[in-house]
Amino acid sequence: MPVVVRPAAEADLAAAREWYERQRPELGERFLDAATAAARLIAESPETYPALHRETRRAPLRNFPHGLMFRVHPEAIVVVGLFHARRDPKIWRHRQTSDDDS
Repeated sequence: MPVVVRPAAEADLAAAREWYERQRPELGERFLDAATAAARLIAESPETYPALHRETRRAPLRNFPHGLMFRVHPEAIVVVGLFHARRDPKIWRHRQTSDDDS
């Protein structure tokens, strides 16, 4: 099943990559590799990840304290955001109310 990344999620990924790159050269690329690997796992088996709120699921990134938040639709898997594990989970809830990008 295809994975669609909403613009807000793309912005989250870009901001996190830039932050990691400033911390240590090449760490930003390692972060993106982890995000890509998580997206691949989501595409292969989205139901593996439990629903957290209104069918939104979280796929953790290996070696980073982030998760891809996504919803499973009949035609695609939609990534609604990337969130740090220590952020308030209420922040991402507003993104799941609109399925216009699915």
